[in-house]
Amino acid sequence: MQSPLFAKLFHKSFSRLKDLIAPPENKTNDATSDLKLGNAFLANGDLTNASECYRQTMLKYPDNADAYINLGFILNEQSFYEQAAGVLQQATLLQPNSADAHYLLGISVQHLGKSALAILHYKKAIAIKPDFEEAYYNLCNTSFTRMKFEPIRPYIEKALALNPDRAEFHFFAGNLEYFSEQFDKAIHHFTRATQLRTDFYDAFKNLGKVCLQTGEIDAAFRAYSSALTINPSSIDAESCLLFIQAYHSATSPSDYLARAQQFGDHVDKLAKPYTNWHTDNVTSNSQPLRIGLVSGDLNLHPVAFFLESILGQLNRDKLQLYAYPTSPLEDQLSAKLKPHFVAWNPIVGLSDESAAKLIHTDKIHILIDLSGHTLHNRLSLFAWKPAPIQVSWLGYLASTGVKQIDYLLADPITVPESNQV
Repeated sequence: MQSPLFAKLFHKSFSRLKDLIAPPENKTNDATSDLKLGNAFLANGDLTNASECYRQTMLKYPDNADAYINLGFILNEQSFYEQAAGVLQQATLLQPNSADAHYLLGISVQHLGKSALAILHYKKAIAIKPDFEEAYYNLCNTSFTRMKFEPIRPYIEKALALNPDRAEFHFFAGNLEYFSEQFDKAIHHFTRATQLRTDFYDAFKNLGKVCLQTGEIDAAFRAYSSALTINPSSIDAESCLLFIQAYHSATSPSDYLARAQQFGDHVDKLAKPYTNWHTDNVTSNSQPLRIGLVSGDLNLHPVAFFLESILGQLNRDKLQLYAYPTSPLEDQLSAKLKPHFVAWNPIVGLSDESAAKLIHTDKIHILIDLSGHTLHNRLSLFAWKPAPIQVSWLGYLASTGVKQIDYLLADPITVPESNQV
């Protein structure tokens, strides 16, 4: 599943204020007074004065966990995550059974890139408060960013039981079933997510992917069309629609080409193409050609099997191969391919600009796309023109629409003479 929803963390900050800022019982009047004043400021959105009240409480009463929790909440809201983590860590020591403290600490450390630790604290929050809906959301969301699926199945099931009408929980369930290859169940959950939230771009997009996987071309087309309507700037949905139209009987070659050119114009507007390259003049007697291969299929996939049979026949004195995988999946076939490359540089998670800079720095002479408009493609990267010569080959035989791709490598069988320009 490409690009599952890695939504921005949210925790309905002010909807839970009554829980998060409840003053402690059995404290002195001064402590209660400071907390109440801080809570009043916080309720009015005055984070600066609220913070000062909580800090004063902490100075006077360093064992007052509520002041730490409330201050941590504010620091998270202000994106001071490192400070928040320190404050909330102390809160969990003072009040280990505070679900809010663990939940807020999970948010802090997640923003600091410590997703495994965040998951631990979300789980602690749920153990303390089993109906903590937002903790379930953040736990599932974080787990999917780490590509950890099956361990959270019980949590997704509990989340759905807790709120069966929350679209995001159906979305998580759909992703889980997709990765488990339970495609009918995945379609059910993605469809339900789109019914509950008609603007749910990621749910429509992933519904399109699973329908495509099961050969339901018309349903996939409808889902991707809805996704593109919701997010007209989506390169991913636009590319997926092109892939479908390459096989759709209702699309003529001229219609396909026009849409492909629109895609090319779109990615062109987002790119800043290189016009100079760090490549020396190459002759038959000088250094070898540096060839870059960009693909999401350098694993158990027909493209990789075909590629394996070719790579062993190449003269390594004449060609140096650089791999730029666009998918995190590696397997036994990946291991067989790697020795054929002088460098294996995954670009998963890199922006087009960063990936283009990497390729440009590697001084690639010829950059080859092996994906076209298939899964995990990075065609928008080619619009940056990181190599002086760019080629489409093997994985896709229709036009990509990207004008910075100079050649299509094919033969008279795959591209008959009547289709050649």
